[in-house]
Amino acid sequence: MFKGVFNKKEINSIKELAYDFSDGRSMFGKVSYHLICNDKCILSSKLDGYPDDELFEVEMNREDVDKILKLLQENRAGSWDGFNKADSRVLDGKSYNFKVVTQDNQTVSVHGYMAYPRRFNETIKQIVEIFDKANDTLCFDLLEHENYKGFKEEDVTKVIEEFYGEGGVSTKEYNTKEEIEGIVNRFKKIKLGIETKRSCVDNTKIYRFIMKDGKEYMIEEECDWFVLDQKNYISFYKN
Repeated sequence: MFKGVFNKKEINSIKELAYDFSDGRSMFGKVSYHLICNDKCILSSKLDGYPDDELFEVEMNREDVDKILKLLQENRAGSWDGFNKADSRVLDGKSYNFKVVTQDNQTVSVHGYMAYPRRFNETIKQIVEIFDKANDTLCFDLLEHENYKGFKEEDVTKVIEEFYGEGGVSTKEYNTKEEIEGIVNRFKKIKLGIETKRSCVDNTKIYRFIMKDGKEYMIEEECDWFVLDQKNYISFYKN
């Protein structure tokens, strides 16, 4: 239920900003962003589909933090304080929590389930875009990894795909230009993020790129994780 009347607080700085939401329908469906500003501004993010102990951590520049502060001020986020409302008519919706603490320890706190204070959604959307852009600096293109220095698509003569699953091992070979381009283009769309401890060895694909000079490049994929140089990385697809 809605509690109380909104307080009109001024957000004049950011010491801490936390936002999380969860749809409750998937195993790792919670998403959270937690920004703390002292001498530096450090953002910790738990993204959709990844366990709670696998966090992106990145230092944010002050210009982006100032943009977030300006968004909060322009949209009168101080007036959100005390909002706590749920739309009981919606099943399997999103619940969320939002908090801002200023440098002089003023707190604005918001909670809800499929109900939002005025201008909340558009403000949060823009803040999350800034956070996601900061997280992107931690990612790199798969084919830019140290293992693939010197890799040239035009020098690939054959790709061997091996699939390891519960039913055993299956192997396919691709050697036409169109087949090779299709596989390489897929990997061009993949970005890798932080290392992960997770793996699923019962569902593994290995791609071996055979080059004109006989050199071989290997990419190992375990579910949605990629193994490069014996390290597992979280993977994303570019838009």
